[in-house]
Amino acid sequence: MQWTDVRNNIDSEVKRIWSVESDDITRLRMGVCHGKAGSFGQYFSTMVFALTYTLALGEHVVYGLVKGADNDKVPLEALKELTREHFVVGFRAPMFVGYVLAPKAESFAEEIVAVLDGVKSREDFKALLGAYFTYQNILHWWLHVYFPWSLGAVFEQVDADRVKTLRRLVG
Repeated sequence: MQWTDVRNNIDSEVKRIWSVESDDITRLRMGVCHGKAGSFGQYFSTMVFALTYTLALGEHVVYGLVKGADNDKVPLEALKELTREHFVVGFRAPMFVGYVLAPKAESFAEEIVAVLDGVKSREDFKALLGAYFTYQNILHWWLHVYFPWSLGAVFEQVDADRVKTLRRLVG
């Protein structure tokens, strides 16, 4: 497989889920966790992890790699090695996103790593990693739309007047 094939596969998935929610998002927001992620029979924590890690992987890790390709002080081979480190060594964020949300997040990352040696220019590196960046962001944006933000009302901030009232009542 060539790096262009991997990029084209990712781009096809991005086009498919750009304006139509992916089955992975629908599944999670309806409480079906393909990997049985979650604890004590709930999926809220899985949704939190999916939201957090699609953001962290896309906006922080992959974006940094793509931007690194614009920095002439960072050799292309170093960018490739950093990609391997982020994708398949240690915590493996793409694997975690694959577990809590979208198996393609992991398989795309594995395919990227497999074709990195065939990437010969910064522009090609940016095209390949840029496609994955967009994919992660689309997943995150869908999760962001469906996240149950209204639950935040349960966690009301405490102000000085409330503390004063609580002290008076308790104390």
